[in-house]
Amino acid sequence: MSYEQYNSGIESEAVFARVIEDKEKGGFLLQVIKAQYSFGQGCTHTVSLMDIPLSYQLTNTPAALLWTDMHKLLAQPGALDAAKVTLPGKIVDLHPQKEQLVLVVEDEGGNRRVAIVSQDKNKDYHVRLSSVLPEGTSMDEFHAGENEIILYLSGDSFMAGYVKLADDAWRLSWVMGESNYAVTWYGIQWDNHRLIGALESSDLFTADFSLIPLTEETLKKTLDASGWAVVNNPNPKERLHLRTKPDKNSDSLGKFYNGTPVRVLETTGDWCRVAIGTDGMKGWMMKHYLAFSQNASIVKPVFPDLFLREEYVGRDVIAWANSAKKTPKMIPHNEEWEIMGSMNDMYILVSKSSGSVIFAPWNGFGKEMVEYNISLPVT
Repeated sequence: MSYEQYNSGIESEAVFARVIEDKEKGGFLLQVIKAQYSFGQGCTHTVSLMDIPLSYQLTNTPAALLWTDMHKLLAQPGALDAAKVTLPGKIVDLHPQKEQLVLVVEDEGGNRRVAIVSQDKNKDYHVRLSSVLPEGTSMDEFHAGENEIILYLSGDSFMAGYVKLADDAWRLSWVMGESNYAVTWYGIQWDNHRLIGALESSDLFTADFSLIPLTEETLKKTLDASGWAVVNNPNPKERLHLRTKPDKNSDSLGKFYNGTPVRVLETTGDWCRVAIGTDGMKGWMMKHYLAFSQNASIVKPVFPDLFLREEYVGRDVIAWANSAKKTPKMIPHNEEWEIMGSMNDMYILVSKSSGSVIFAPWNGFGKEMVEYNISLPVT
């Protein structure tokens, strides 16, 4: 249906599309496959996009036009099968992805929202809507990857990126405007600085987009640092134990480097019960070796700056959801990871965006960068 070369002709992408009858649910479906090719290697990657339910009025349209003129054709009233997908207005932007169809829709009053159309295991369609977007908002589907949304908010005044997390939540990932920054599970990061705390209005479906901070000053006022702390050993070369009980003699769940963010759940005497990441990793740390609230942002992280060894690049690396090595864990490849701790022969890695925790073998890493920074394919 389409073919495009890039990177001086070394790589290319082809799109294949067809319209089929939906014999199970009725109606018709547009099916699309994208294939990537590399010089000397042939086809390196294929992805099947989510089936798009079409109305009868488009069933006689050539599949090639349904792809190349998709914006124009699907913007027509009633273009999608209304029996399967109900939208609160017309489509003004769209981005077909593997797991969902991302739309910007506009109602009769001119209000725009992000609409995410997805399918459940029974192949039924569901629509989730954001709150009203600022006037003039549009979507950049060209630069957005899978499970990513890029919005031009308030015209071109600033851009915001959202990513899909493992629990199907969509959260603010970065902002480009007067100040450029990334949003992490533990706060904000820009250049070589970071602020620890919780950011309001980061969820796509509940956000008040007018509250997204655009300056460093606003960021500092908006971020809520209460209930947060970071590991802060006087000797940065030392690591702090996460223990099963508030007792130095209790079992260790790992040792963590300075700068590791934690949520403080409770305090008992000289100990704090804390959570690391968002997967339920909890234990006890000594209060003396933690920096709290606003002081947490002052502590410099000393996480190991390591990369996948050459022999592992492009291959699966065994990782686990826990230290027992009994539960292999699938990790999205497009996430950035930080080595925050270690236990026995494993590093404890935490996803910068989602806060997911994995245990990976230390011998899979070295000090020389072969390709890109840590981005673990996991089996």
